[in-house]
Amino acid sequence: MCSKCGHDHPLSTGSPAQPHSSAVHDHAHGQIHSHAHHHHHHHHHHGAPANAAEMNAEYYDREAANYESMPGARELLKDISVKMRESATFNESSTRVLDFASGIGMLSRELAPYSKAILGVDISPVSVAIYNHKAEGLGAAHKMRAVSLDLQKTEGELPGQTFDVVVCSMAWHHFDDPDAYAEILTRFLAPGGKLLVVDHMGKPTDEGALPMPDSLKGVVPQVHGFSEERIKSSFELAGLVEVRYNKAFRVPLPIPDMPHLTEEERTFDLFLAEGTRPGQKL
Repeated sequence: MCSKCGHDHPLSTGSPAQPHSSAVHDHAHGQIHSHAHHHHHHHHHHGAPANAAEMNAEYYDREAANYESMPGARELLKDISVKMRESATFNESSTRVLDFASGIGMLSRELAPYSKAILGVDISPVSVAIYNHKAEGLGAAHKMRAVSLDLQKTEGELPGQTFDVVVCSMAWHHFDDPDAYAEILTRFLAPGGKLLVVDHMGKPTDEGALPMPDSLKGVVPQVHGFSEERIKSSFELAGLVEVRYNKAFRVPLPIPDMPHLTEEERTFDLFLAEGTRPGQKL
């Protein structure tokens, strides 16, 4: 979905940050964010942001309401959800999903009909509030909800919870340390569970970097994308097996604040990577 990944303060594990519905409405009319930039995982705070996570949290708090109206965003998320359902087994009576860097829930909404329960995790409290507001509006709050956490911050977040599928869409390039997130997300997989990541493929030259408006400087540390070698190494270090990396799409990405870009300049190859936590499914 998007590619910002930020999480705000490590809320304790429980209920999501719930701004007043009026605040949700104010945010929800007119901004959303852009291309692969809208989830985050990190820490919120009141000074100048110190790292990509905090910058993502602040960026997505501002832009969360705009993402869904970005040209192509909804279609891209729909296509990503189809690819993910081809790569892992989803069963509406049993599959528990963690949507990491879930943003406002566009991917969660696509996967919800095929899942028993989805937990969205995002560093941006505003994104989480919109996610939960939209889930309520769809009558889906019983099976999908989001919390504002940065899973890097404390060991005790989501204590004891494991999931059959962990998904992360267009957020990997927002992480300072993607290897750390591969390891963290693997810990939340049940035995036999799958991690599914979609992001853009690396290119060998500077021309292969994502175009970055000034507004995204610092928000996207990984502008050069991810090669098969890099992803496989990261997943295997995290303890995943049966790691696969395949080109999934070639699509123009909704990149914010750069209206002058041609469609070709915005077009990137996206991969879908998968890895399985060893062990028998229960």
